Amino acid sequence: MTDDEKGMLGKLDHLLHHWREHNQSHGEGYEKWVERAEQLGRGDVAREIREALELSREMNVHFEKAQELLKGDHDV
Repeated sequence: MTDDEKGMLGKLDHLLHHWREHNQSHGEGYEKWVERAEQLGRGDVAREIREALELSREMNVHFEKAQELLKGDHDV
């Protein structure tokens, strides 16, 4: 593997970590807005936001798996 390829894999590792943190941060906001929508009597809106939250959590599972696969290569 070339140094260039190692550098790209390192960048990808960094991005995967960043994306997970970013999703987690947004997830906290989503939870607050689910509650607010419910308080406003908009259960329909709350359900959609909750679904987006679940998808975001699912994305993080896949980002984490991808990062584990990269780290398994021991070159990152």
